[in-house]
Formats: sequence, C-alpha cells, structure tokens
Amino acid sequence: MSRFPVLQPYISEGLFPIMLTVFHGEATSPDRSITDNRSGDLYMSHSDIWIFQDHDWIKWVPTRALKVTIDDDTVYAAPCATQGLQIVSSESDFHSSIHTARDALGLGDTDDMIEQLMKKLRAVVGLEIKKVRYNTSTRHATSNAPGKKPAASVCTMRYARTSKKLTTAWKSTLQRPDNATQKPLDTVDTQTTGDAQSNALRRYTARQRARPTPDTMVTSEPASKGEASERSKEKKADKGKHTGRVGTEVEVVPKTKNVPSRKTDKGKRKAVEDDTESKATAMNTDEVTDKAIKEEPLESTTADALSVVDIRDSKRRRTTPIMQSLLTGISCPKNTKTVDWLHLGVTTYVPWFSKWDSDAVNILSGVRRAQDEKYNTGRPMVVECTYDGSDTQALVKMNREIEEALSNGSAVLVRGWEPTPTLEFTVESIGMYRPSLHQDVDIQNAVLREKEARKGDKGDGTNVHESMTIKRFIELADDPKKCLNLLDLPNIQPDVPIFVRTISDNVSARSATMNATHLAKTGENKSKKYFGVQTISGDSERVRGWDIMTHGGFLTHAHVDTCGLCTYITVRSGSKIWIYADADKDDKVTTRKGLFARWDRLLVFREGQCAPDGFTLGGVLLQRGDTLIQPPGVKHIVYTPQNGLMTGGHFLSYSTMHMTQLAMEYESSAVPSHPKSERAQYTTNATHPSIYRYVTWMILGLPTLAQDTSRTFYRRPILALVAIYEKEEKHTTKEAQDTSPWMSEKDSMVQEMEEERKAAGAIVTKLKTGLKITDAMSELEVGVDNLYDPGPTCRLATLLRGFA
Repeated sequence: MSRFPVLQPYISEGLFPIMLTVFHGEATSPDRSITDNRSGDLYMSHSDIWIFQDHDWIKWVPTRALKVTIDDDTVYAAPCATQGLQIVSSESDFHSSIHTARDALGLGDTDDMIEQLMKKLRAVVGLEIKKVRYNTSTRHATSNAPGKKPAASVCTMRYARTSKKLTTAWKSTLQRPDNATQKPLDTVDTQTTGDAQSNALRRYTARQRARPTPDTMVTSEPASKGEASERSKEKKADKGKHTGRVGTEVEVVPKTKNVPSRKTDKGKRKAVEDDTESKATAMNTDEVTDKAIKEEPLESTTADALSVVDIRDSKRRRTTPIMQSLLTGISCPKNTKTVDWLHLGVTTYVPWFSKWDSDAVNILSGVRRAQDEKYNTGRPMVVECTYDGSDTQALVKMNREIEEALSNGSAVLVRGWEPTPTLEFTVESIGMYRPSLHQDVDIQNAVLREKEARKGDKGDGTNVHESMTIKRFIELADDPKKCLNLLDLPNIQPDVPIFVRTISDNVSARSATMNATHLAKTGENKSKKYFGVQTISGDSERVRGWDIMTHGGFLTHAHVDTCGLCTYITVRSGSKIWIYADADKDDKVTTRKGLFARWDRLLVFREGQCAPDGFTLGGVLLQRGDTLIQPPGVKHIVYTPQNGLMTGGHFLSYSTMHMTQLAMEYESSAVPSHPKSERAQYTTNATHPSIYRYVTWMILGLPTLAQDTSRTFYRRPILALVAIYEKEEKHTTKEAQDTSPWMSEKDSMVQEMEEERKAAGAIVTKLKTGLKITDAMSELEVGVDNLYDPGPTCRLATLLRGFA
C-alpha cells in the first residue's frame, strides 16, 4: 500500500519518540461511547479536531497549546503549519505564536486540508502527489456491531526521517518565525537578508524553477570556457554570502540519463570539496543547480525530523528523488564516510572496518533499481506489488501475479504488509518477540572476516565466527568496533504473510498428507493404533522459518540460498539493500554447462570487486513493511545500512521446481578446475537435508492439490520433480550427507521415509505415462532457449484423481 505520511506530528529535538493514532471520520464529533482510546489520540472531522484526554473526547479550539499526559509524561500539543500538529515539551518550545494550520495555509472552513497540503507540496518542491492513503484497520470491533455506529478509519502516524533540503524548504515556507506575519507561499520575501530560512528557500525554489522539463531536457555536453567561467563566478558569489555548514551532507540526484560508473566516481566527496579542477566538467542545468545547493550552508535539522514524502514510490522514479538519510540506527566511528545510492534515493555509511567491503559498497551504490532492470533472458529482476488486505479479489489477483513472476525467475517485492507488533532493535522490543534472549548463537564477525581475508591462500575462512547470547549480540550493536551478523536463527512460530502461504507448496503438501500412514504396523508395531506421519527431522522445521539480525555496516557477499529453495523475508526493523546479479542481456546461454560456468565467475572465482565485468546489477531498498520473495538460485548481495531484524523462511513451489532442480544440480556438482571440490562449498552458507523428504511429500500431495482447478501446473517444473526423485544422488551435496545422522535400516524414520518413497514412485509412474515423459533430465535441457521458462501448462486433476 502506498504511504504518504503528509500529516505527521513534528517531534521536537530531545523529546521522546511518540506514536499517535488519528481517527478520520465524516461525523463532526467522535463516538463518545468508545472510551478505551489512548490518551493523546486524535479525531479529525472535516473541520474540527478532538483529542482524547481524561477518558473523554475534548474538542480542541487551538488558541493555545493543549496540555496532554501520555504514559506519565506531560507534553503540549500545538497547531503546526507544517504538519497540522506538533508535540513540544513546553509552550515555550513552540517557535512561533500559536495559530491554526488552516489560518497558516489561508484555508476557509470548508476547504479540504489534505487537498490543499498536496497543492502546497507541488508548488514548493515540485513533487507530484497523486493521492493520499492511510493504513486502515478496525480499531474497535464492538463499534461495528449491529445497532452501533461504524468505526472510523484509523491512521497510525509515526515520526520519521527525511532529507534536510526538503525539511528546510518545507519548514521555512510554512512555519513563520516569532513576531512575523505569515505570507502566502507565492509571496515569500526572498530579499530578506540575514534570514537563513528565506535564503534556503530562495535557493531551493530557484533550483526548482530552473529544472528542465522532460521534453526540453538534454544530455550532458561539455561546457564552454565562457559558461564555466560564468558558473564559477556565480558559485563564488553565493559562497561569499554564507559561512559554515551544520548537519549531514545530502545530495539531490541530477536528471541525467547516464550515471557515471563508480570507477570514475571514486573520491566524489573529495572532488566536491575542491572542485577547482572540475569547472569544465560536463553537466546540465540540473547538475549546476544541484552542485551549487550542495556547497551552500543549510539550516541544520534533527534526525527525528518529519518525513513528508515516501521516496520509494515507483510512480515518481523518473523525477529527481530526494535523498533519504539512513545514517541513524547504526554505531560507527566518527568521520566514517558516507555514500549516496543515487538510484535508490538513500544515503548510507560505508563499511569502516574493511577496505574491500568499503570499495565494494562504493561500487554497488551506483546500481540501478532492480525494478527497472532485466536479466539476460528478458525477464524482470523484480516485480513490485502492493498489498491490500481489505480487498479479497485484489489479493487473489496479486497471489497469481506473484506465482507467475516466480515461475519465470523474477523476484517479487510486496509493499504494505507488516506483522505486529512493531519492533525496534532493542533488547526490550526483541525480547517480546523472542523471549529466549539468553540462547547461545553463532555469529559472523565482519572484522574477523577481514583479518581472515588478509591471509590470502593461508586463510581457510573458518575463523570468522564466534559464540554469544542473543542479548549480547543486540547490545554490541552500540559498539562501533563490532559489526556482526546472526544468520538462520530458527523461528518455529513465523509470521507467514498470507500471500506466501498460497505458494508454499511444500507446507500445503505436508498438510494434505499429514494423516496418511506410511510407517508399517509390523513386528512390535503390529498392535499399535498410530496414524499419520510419525517421524520428522528438526531441519524440516528450521527450513520453514528463521530470523536474521544484523548490525549496520555489514556486507554479505554474493551467494545463493541453499538447495534451490524459494525465500521470503520481511523487514521488522532497520533496512536492507538487496542487490541481484546476473550476466548481461547479450550473454545468451542455453546449456547447463554454459550457465554453470557463468555462475562460477561470480560465486566460485569471485571475479571483480563485486561482480564480473558484463554482469547486470539491480538493487532494492527494503524497509519496514516490505516483503521480498525470491525464486530458487538467484544470485544476490546484501548490504545492511542500519541495525535491523528480518524474519523469513524457505519454501518450495510447484511452479518453480525447474529452477530448484537447476540450483540443486549446480551445488552438488564439482568445480571443473578443482574436481574434488563441490560448488556448494563456495556458493552458499547453509544446507537443508530435509528438502529431499519435502520433495517426496510434494509428490504425495500433488494428487490432492491438483484437484483445485484454479491452480496452474507447468510441464518443466513437473519434469524437475520427477528428475529429483529419480536422480537423488545427482542432487545431493556431500555437505548434506555429512550433516545428516547415520541411521540403520531398522530405524523408524528410515522405514517411514522408504514407504513414502514407494508411494511417491507410483505417482511418478502415472505422471510419466500420462505426460509422456521418457527421460526427465534430458528433456529439461534439450530444445529450450530459456532454462527459466516453465514451459506449457499441463492438466493433472483427471490424471491423478485415482490417487487423491
């Protein structure tokens, strides 16, 4: 769901973080029969604001700040021209006289405030906002009971962070200084001297007016000496008016078609400070204005400033984005360098403990959005969807789009689904979610990894882990000398999104066959009355759900998720930058041997700083409320800008089994130049032996699940299912064998699994006969231009009805 948090409370610097709930309703007053609201909740009708205080709704006539007690803390809610409301610790903290937002914006009693705010945004910062949506939910179920008034929609507002340029321009435009008279936006006095806010607005507005339109925009051309000289004079004149600069550097991306490669962009910040050697550099109108603004001092803004617009909206990706700062929620040494991810619209710190990682992040920061990139087969890297839990039909349609995208090898980004409660990266918050904070875990240490890498061939990569409790891991996030990563922390009660449940076919098949009895009732079991599955390995639980906690600044190098499993991850706190990599569009490979050789360049031999020459990279910014679903075998690199927690899991899908088989075959095969080494040693950091039993369960559950005629089954994934069953040794890694305990033939689990395989064999035989499959492995490779193509559809309901 798109989110435009236009009406958010402005939190004064040093004041505690706060969450308010705003009810929007058509009625002129709130329902007074509802008394279980939190102190400080607001009700906004068309023209009035009501605040919940002392167990009752009080109409707010904003002639002065209103005293509010929230969780034993006393604050003041005051009208704010910027956001409609601001929270201050005392009346004296309010920087201007008390006045209503309607007065400040020049609105009448019947004018729609949101509509007018959107107009002001367009006028001031040149941003086109199509519409405003709120995250709505049923706050009071009792209010929807028969005979009662329906509950108003709920908008939960969170304080957030934003670019300093946008905040400065916005605040200086709409919030008047003490004893000043508010002027309309189009009549702001830009000639006032000594007023930093007016000067900042002047520069920002001038830049917006100078911006060329898409129709008149031209590509960069070398500037003439006369033009360069004139620009130099203008910059020197502007620099003479102001001194000093406070706050973090924020850069606005120029509207150029071609962004310079990171090889030519290294040392960019140094060049900005000393640009005497770059006066004649090619730049268009936007670049000149951006650079001039960047060098001028702006009013400092706090890290807890309001967020006016969500820069992640894909509909505005062709406009000049506002850089979002991700420089909070991370502990790093002073003077740690920052980098702008131009196409993703964010500024982050670079890793400070490793030159290799630092250089890699600087290169990766130039990646384009994965939503705008395609693999060499022409399939999109990432398909983006919006979750709307209130519309069942839209949800069903989205589920089908997700399955179709995954079946063709594209990852899917779902915006707007967020599990509860909201978590922060603190011991108290995560302690509610994972009560076992004193559990010992193994973690990756980026500092130790760097030391191991410096050993070269003498290093074996084993001395990069250490053991500690989860609680200690969270606490060490405040230590700038530490940068840790906690992988695969099992979560046996995962919050699985509804749109993942429908494609988790290994879970559905297991549920459909859970009561089928395969362990023979012979010998000592002859008189037993058990039924259903009796033996399940611990790995079959671990594969379904896990959490990942990571310190800000950690870079996970190129890898694939193990065993050809699909993966979903949801960001609970912090942020991630997820980067996909594959060969360029002109590198057409139609054989497994050629495909595996290409993958080796990235995963085994580690060519290039981040990826080999000729590889296409695409990045996705993931934040709270984002879920990423990726098909089997996709190569990815992950950078963590902020301390954070992700929750997720692995699954198998009938629609992606052709990619699962491809990835499993790759991992279990030997490196051509090192025949004694399996590729899995280099490509992934985990193994899940339970996948082989899950494949058996998927075959057993297929007759039942195939009766759902709304489902689509493709030939090549079915071929892969048969191939994995018939050639298990070709898809089994040595590591999977080494991590599985030895069991005798008399062991109950061995006996049960063997009986399951026999039952699955009968279904495989029926599939081969009905679909005319002679050699599944050969057919998977022969006559296919695109190894990711799922092939034609096939009907299985009638074919397998006798097994259901």
